[in-house]
Amino acid sequence: MQEAFFAKVTLLGDPLLLLFCGFGVFFYLWSDDERRALARSWAISFGLCVLLTVAGKFVLHLIRWNDGTALRLLSPSGHVAIGTSFYGCCAMMLSMQQGRTMRAVIWTGVALLLGLIAVSRLVLQLHSVPEIVLAFAIGGVSLTVFIRHPDSHRPVQLRSGQMIALIVLLAVAFLTPHLSGEALILYVTGKIGN
Repeated sequence: MQEAFFAKVTLLGDPLLLLFCGFGVFFYLWSDDERRALARSWAISFGLCVLLTVAGKFVLHLIRWNDGTALRLLSPSGHVAIGTSFYGCCAMMLSMQQGRTMRAVIWTGVALLLGLIAVSRLVLQLHSVPEIVLAFAIGGVSLTVFIRHPDSHRPVQLRSGQMIALIVLLAVAFLTPHLSGEALILYVTGKIGN
């Protein structure tokens, strides 16, 4: 039962799903002239996270540090890194003009979600603690870039139709099988390593 729960939770951090959602957020922001600068900030931050995650996976698969131990560092969790960037940047935009209580609710929810995604990767034995820590660091770098970018301080308000679309998207994540880029990375690093 516990493993089935975490198998569902981990889907909320699925990199492919979040990549598509990231494109959706970018185009939503880009569609309004007043939000175009914010769309650029989003693209820089989110793109940096994806780039660092993929580069980290390639480099670490080639190095194979502590392979076969509990402290292995073979692949930063894309679920955690990209989830931290996606959900963190969304939380920043949505909480910008909220009161203190609402900001606390939003950030507490995001922290709990990211914590559950990280725990799910450990419970399912897909990543080690160092891989999760590295993934949080990558996501944190992305959030820092987003915070530091001058255009990121514009608030974004979701309308009811957008909230419904978000809920449907999350439901799709729970109900459909997912694709993984990890197999492609392993194949390429295997070819490079040989």
